[in-house]
Amino acid sequence: PDAFGLALSGSVTQAECSLSANPVSADPVKLGDWSTTQFTGVGHTTDAVPFTIALNACISDPLPGGTVTNAHIRLEPTAGSTTLDAGKGLFSLGGSSTAQGIGIQVLGSDAVTPVALEADGAQGALPVTGGMLLEFNARFYQTGSVAAGSAQGSLAFTITYK
Repeated sequence: PDAFGLALSGSVTQAECSLSANPVSADPVKLGDWSTTQFTGVGHTTDAVPFTIALNACISDPLPGGTVTNAHIRLEPTAGSTTLDAGKGLFSLGGSSTAQGIGIQVLGSDAVTPVALEADGAQGALPVTGGMLLEFNARFYQTGSVAAGSAQGSLAFTITYK
């Protein structure tokens, strides 16, 4: 006969955060109005404009000695925008734009380091509870001879947890 019984219990937690209906601090991010004469040659950039993506109600491993989970973001051009140089974080204007000779560049929080497109980029460790802001900047980047017109571009983002 059995002398003892044993019961085991536990839970499995998946690291994640939620997004609000409007997670981007400014949508669209306003890059400003620039005269064609302010663009001086290929590679010229305008001033960087900061924006954030808010992750809310994050859940990470709450146990002592638990693993650290990092949020990663993947940015991919959409709505007619295409990647021009993934390593430079540079993508084209969308199909409804009439300006020519410029693209849009996405930078990290330092407003200097490009954020690679079409690749998962680590954004930092999730807090055990609470939320976090993913900080970025964007600017126009001259790609050729500039012609005046409207200039819009779009990116889709995917958040993963590793």
